[in-house]
Amino acid sequence: MLISPAIVIAITTSTLADGITGEAYSQTLTAVGGTGTNAWSVSSGALPAGLSLDAASGVISGTPSSAGSSSFTVQVTSGGDSATHAFTLDVYDPLVVTNTSLSDGTVGSSYGPVTLVATGGDGTYEWSVSSGTLPAGLNLSSAGVVSGTPTEAGTSNFTARVASGQQIAEKAFSIVVTAPTTFGLAPNGITIVCTAASIGETGVVNGVTYTKRDRAGIDALVSAQDYAPLATTCTSGITNMTSAFEGAATFNEDISSWDVSSVTDMSHMFGLGPDGSGAHLGARN
Repeated sequence: MLISPAIVIAITTSTLADGITGEAYSQTLTAVGGTGTNAWSVSSGALPAGLSLDAASGVISGTPSSAGSSSFTVQVTSGGDSATHAFTLDVYDPLVVTNTSLSDGTVGSSYGPVTLVATGGDGTYEWSVSSGTLPAGLNLSSAGVVSGTPTEAGTSNFTARVASGQQIAEKAFSIVVTAPTTFGLAPNGITIVCTAASIGETGVVNGVTYTKRDRAGIDALVSAQDYAPLATTCTSGITNMTSAFEGAATFNEDISSWDVSSVTDMSHMFGLGPDGSGAHLGARN
């Protein structure tokens, strides 16, 4: 008669899943051998606060109440045999993306960089785009940095994903990319700048419509004594203002908004009128 040797009991669970504070946790410990009826217990150390080990089923369950790392030894007894295994159970705070929105971009201008930020998890963060696309010309690095130079105007919707330990979190974002502004106000709050605009192009600044003119356009208005449009003229890019108002005896328009940052020659800009007098100017220089 053959007698089979008794199978010595052994715990087969090797590691435990991480826990998250405030979220339900459950993992079943398993063993082989013994009589088939197992009794489980913690023989040393302690489970994380909020968790317990069911003696009959070997299930560790509960809701972790605080983050941290707990080391403990589990013992299983079956008949006259027992086995132990040391475990470490890490509990982390929930992984959360904290950015609420992302800044807009402008075609042709360097974006940001803007850094995505997460809290919780195990402290290491790996970023990616899980759906949608960033604006053309921009990219998201694995460190969570959005950077680049937008090449097309429009709105791009995408979902950013961050992985930290055994957790994953996602958040949807939109980035609006606009065409560059061709007309704008200089930092001094007075000068109208339209460097990127074409000659004859118009733009509105503070409710006033301005027209970009070159020197020839200014000369034509002065020659025709049509002075009013000069007050709403953008002069960005003009380099020569020599004798611009020669003969404009009655000129009385405010040209304080003119952009003269590129002008290299302003000699005799306000020359003598046909009657020998200087141009009568209401402009502030």
